[in-house]
Amino acid sequence: MQLIKILTFILVLISSQISADTNIVESVPEIGKILTWPAQKISNDVTDIFIKQQNIELTPVSIDYKGNRITFQYQMWKLKEKSVCANYPENTPEKSRCTIAAKEVFNIACAQLGQQKDKDVIATRTQRMYCNAASDFKPLIIQISAANKETETQKARKECNALIAAEIGSNDPFVTAKREKACNYYEALK
Repeated sequence: MQLIKILTFILVLISSQISADTNIVESVPEIGKILTWPAQKISNDVTDIFIKQQNIELTPVSIDYKGNRITFQYQMWKLKEKSVCANYPENTPEKSRCTIAAKEVFNIACAQLGQQKDKDVIATRTQRMYCNAASDFKPLIIQISAANKETETQKARKECNALIAAEIGSNDPFVTAKREKACNYYEALK
């Protein structure tokens, strides 16, 4: 505002000395610099504000949370789901832990941003982005546990099935007797 007042004052001072067909920029070269600087600066500022508000550029985020390095990207205030924890190999326990922690981060950010008062446009859009991520993002859940030992019933079933297969290609009464014994044992365990 102060700059506009200064420019107006300068124009009033020199306007009485310049005829109607005289180019102001040619007659006073410094005025050309003064007049173009604010326009470029204002244009750049407006462009920066627009880009920030619309979030046109892909924005990477990296957060350390509960021993996990959570990375993700967003653009136009929308989370790129495939980018969440992309720094971990696919289908690994590490990626699973990271995506579960990321879901927690999205919930926390949504809640905390929701408590802020007098938010500007960027804060409102950021809150909406995190709240949408908190409700829409599905973490990868991988559980790895020790293999269970085969039960007696499972072993008997395998034995019965193996002898059924062996009997199909054989006319040997010994195989038939063995199959009957194994399958009867399996039936008794069920």
